[in-house]
Amino acid sequence: NSSSEVKMKVAILSHNRPHYLKQVLNSIKEQTYQDFEIFLFQDGVVNAYSWRKTAYYNDVFDCVTAFKEAFPKSSVYESDSNIGICENWRKAEHTMFINKGFKEVLFLEDDLVLSKHYFQTIANMFDTFRDDPSIGFFNAYSENKEEGNDSEMKKMGHLWSYGTTKESWQQRQSFFDKYYEIVSGKDYAYRPVDKIYELYNDYSVNPNVAHSQDGAKCIAMMLSKQIKVSTSRNLAKYIGAQGFHATQQFYDNMGFADMPMYEDGPITQFNVDKEKIRNELKEEYYE
Repeated sequence: NSSSEVKMKVAILSHNRPHYLKQVLNSIKEQTYQDFEIFLFQDGVVNAYSWRKTAYYNDVFDCVTAFKEAFPKSSVYESDSNIGICENWRKAEHTMFINKGFKEVLFLEDDLVLSKHYFQTIANMFDTFRDDPSIGFFNAYSENKEEGNDSEMKKMGHLWSYGTTKESWQQRQSFFDKYYEIVSGKDYAYRPVDKIYELYNDYSVNPNVAHSQDGAKCIAMMLSKQIKVSTSRNLAKYIGAQGFHATQQFYDNMGFADMPMYEDGPITQFNVDKEKIRNELKEEYYE
């Protein structure tokens, strides 16, 4: 298929974990839904602002090599230096939505292994939610320790994978631009937390909300009157026991390895109790 005929656009964010990325790529190759175009956004080694070495060169090389071997006709956007998580995400979003003009994108991190029906379920979600301005983020990974059911939607947890539209992304930028102005041009690991919380305070945000770019994205979502939803079944397995924000202890305590992955088929019906989810999000981000 030509680029214009491909339905789903997929962006993968990667840094220095080729052993995880290879597992994710293998799961993508096994998808029952193969009508997609995929892009890799690869961060670099030495931080552009602090000169801190954040990775081994061979790990970055192995990430790019693994992607090219898995998808030889696909594009790689590799940073010459390390720009950090937030700027790499910003680069991915602007490339996909602004430079390429795509109207909807599935974003993935490099540590979420997908069931073979994940892409088909996300495609079904785009068909269901693309014209609903209240749905900001959606995915098929609930972090549910139980089996869940086929149609019930719940509040999404982490933003490790999500589908979103250009329109809903644009609505979130008025707040996120303010966050980005604070953290850009700096080593993200040393972002000025006090200034971030001053920004949060201006919007009466719960002080326990993370000062990460994911936390800021969720505040932007709330200010845009959007919600984030997930299937109640897990159609993926999180493997990120080691990473920028991850430790083996956190991974073990959260029980990620024991969360069941549903593999019996794609999910086709999505029942969203918007008021319930919105109230849960208000409690998390404002109360």
